[in-house]
Amino acid sequence: MLLVRCHSHVAEPRGDWKIREDILICLPDRLHPVSKMFLERWLSGEMTTAEFLRWFHMPNSSYLSVAECLLAVVAGA
Repeated sequence: MLLVRCHSHVAEPRGDWKIREDILICLPDRLHPVSKMFLERWLSGEMTTAEFLRWFHMPNSSYLSVAECLLAVVAGA
């Protein structure tokens, strides 16, 4: 997975992922593709926070703490 450090969080058509730099502290080295999809949708406003918290960790239960970190960083922004 390629993470491009910048202040945007819009998925590019080629599949490259530009993400807010402030949330990188929360992410594991390799994020499951399904969780990545939910994160992209949440950050773009296509998914509510409740939906994000319900589905983000489904591929990997250890992502519960990742979701909490993401929420804290984004809410504090």
